[in-house]
Amino acid sequence: YGRSIVFETPSIPALPTFDPGTHILKFVIVEPEQDIPLPTAIYYVTAEEHEKKIVAISLVSPEADSRIPYSPVRFEWKTSHTPAVFLIEFFAANNDDKPIFSAFTKEQAYKLNRVVLKKLFLPGMSYEWRVKGFDGDRNIVGESKRWKFSFLEPESFVPGQVLVVVDSKKSPKKIIRGLKRKYHFRVLEKFQIATLQWHVFVINTNGDVFTLISKLLKEKGVIIAQPNYIMRTMVEPLSSSQNVCRILRLPMVHRQLTGKGITVAVIDTGVDVKHRDLKNNIVSWKNFVENDTYKAEIHGTAVAGVIAAKINDYGIEGIAPDARIVALRACKQLSKESPEGECESVCLVKALDNALEMHVDIVNMSFGSKYEDALLSRLISVGAERGTILVAPIGYFPGNGSVSFPASHPDVVAVGGMDEDRLKETENLRTGKKIIYAPSRNILTTVPGDEHNFLSGTSLSSAVVTGIIALAKERDRGIDMNKIPLYEGNICKWEEKILKLPVCGGDFSKP
Repeated sequence: YGRSIVFETPSIPALPTFDPGTHILKFVIVEPEQDIPLPTAIYYVTAEEHEKKIVAISLVSPEADSRIPYSPVRFEWKTSHTPAVFLIEFFAANNDDKPIFSAFTKEQAYKLNRVVLKKLFLPGMSYEWRVKGFDGDRNIVGESKRWKFSFLEPESFVPGQVLVVVDSKKSPKKIIRGLKRKYHFRVLEKFQIATLQWHVFVINTNGDVFTLISKLLKEKGVIIAQPNYIMRTMVEPLSSSQNVCRILRLPMVHRQLTGKGITVAVIDTGVDVKHRDLKNNIVSWKNFVENDTYKAEIHGTAVAGVIAAKINDYGIEGIAPDARIVALRACKQLSKESPEGECESVCLVKALDNALEMHVDIVNMSFGSKYEDALLSRLISVGAERGTILVAPIGYFPGNGSVSFPASHPDVVAVGGMDEDRLKETENLRTGKKIIYAPSRNILTTVPGDEHNFLSGTSLSSAVVTGIIALAKERDRGIDMNKIPLYEGNICKWEEKILKLPVCGGDFSKP
């Protein structure tokens, strides 16, 4: 805990190289400086006296010019002669020189994993791939053509589904029956939003979603008609450390404030309610993901740990270690190895309604979308009117140039990451929204199975600010969105203002 070592190679050709001549491979430590003798490897590559016959490798899938989902995808090929090893290479479209990623495999297939996908490939962009084969002596014996493919933008809403909202006081069943006869849709689900006294019907159509929505909005009795949006959590796994305790001076702050008596709802993927750092602070948990059971997942567990991991001589120290957590699973983790989660409007609305009905003090919503969800937006407004503080990350969508929803909502505390690159990417956002920037890189936090790991992303920034607000709420129960101080470029100074403590220096013995 607290230390890490990162080994990073310079931009050199992949080894072994096949260029004839003498090659020297050195291992060098440049920082810190040292005089330890390190080994040098010298090897030779000799030119072949005759050219070997190159066998054609046929690419199979994805087919040439395919448009494929932005998710881990399997690339397949075949050849009449099986080499000892294959090399699959990926190129940016129209770039004939340097591959952006390559990998060796003995199989006639390779699956692009989620980590590589997120790091090196972008949705909506085009790429090319090819395969080479090498014999046991590393001589090239096979090669394919280059095929082009592109990644689709992730789905922004559930295909064919529309949410129809009707006032509970105006015969909702009668209204929906009339609409059903007129537009020939199928009702998949219905539920009530207690906070708003509205009925929501989830319907399915074979026609165009937005054409149906435009017609429904003109019908008497319909308050809202919208797609069933898909939002996504905002976090990525990394491997080194950042000392949040040191930046926020938490050991000193916790002498005065610990978040005692404050309840925070975490709307996210499933929180590990049995984790030793969390179990004593979790007061309730509930699942809102359809056709699934509650389960412990990476993202929700990580966010909850940043907010309220218990001080118990075991793992980490949360920002508000005595705050109570209500774990509301409204998102599902997409794969075992990645923290990325996906959340539908229906699940998020149910979870936020539940949180507001429980009268929680703060709601952390570490998810986002490029699109504003009208129903969720209305719930947020009502929650803020009641004095609940809602926090969400601004996210980052390449080429979008705007704060993601729900962080873009005027009643939500918007949080960005302190990572240098992200600040450059977000400093020209098209918004008048005031943003608080908090630590986002390499945060040590809880993950399922009584374990800890380093993660990064604005989801973690949001959790940091949520924790600080929980501390402030303990001191002043009357604090709301309007009483949160402006961020002026320094998270420590902002923490100092909201907590009314000499966080960045001074005497901690006095309030």
